Amino acid sequence: MAKPAKKTAPKPAQKSAAKPVKKSAPNAPRRKPRNPFVSFAVISLLMAAILTIFLWLRLELDPFSAWLIAINLTALLVYATDKNLAETRRLRVPEKLLLLLALLFGSLGALLGMLIFRHKTAKPSFQARFWIIVSVQILLTALYYAYILPLLRWPLLFVVTYQT
Repeated sequence: MAKPAKKTAPKPAQKSAAKPVKKSAPNAPRRKPRNPFVSFAVISLLMAAILTIFLWLRLELDPFSAWLIAINLTALLVYATDKNLAETRRLRVPEKLLLLLALLFGSLGALLGMLIFRHKTAKPSFQARFWIIVSVQILLTALYYAYILPLLRWPLLFVVTYQT
């Protein structure tokens, strides 16, 4: 009678210099790559909001004027950052965010950023969208200072007059 074949243990694999690849579970959710628009937008808008609150409370500017200063400084800084990133060929600030900062009344800072850093000046599609935003903002800002701001100050004038 023949003896059954003996089962031998598999030989251990030789250790190599490469690190072993981690295998994930087949049903594990894959991590989505980060969206640069969200990352840059959160940082930019948070910076603008903090600066607005500081200008409003410390310098006693009206909220809209404080926002105008803060968002324009933020837009200028973001354009400078994007120009630097473009020269070093790293992750860029998306055009949507550059236009969003202009749309949120940061068009003067965006314009200064374009002129000082010579950034986004040769792209006609970007320029067209930017100048449409500027035109609408000029109209809205004029309406604010002509009609809305005097209404906001009217109760304050009443209180000051009443107290004296």
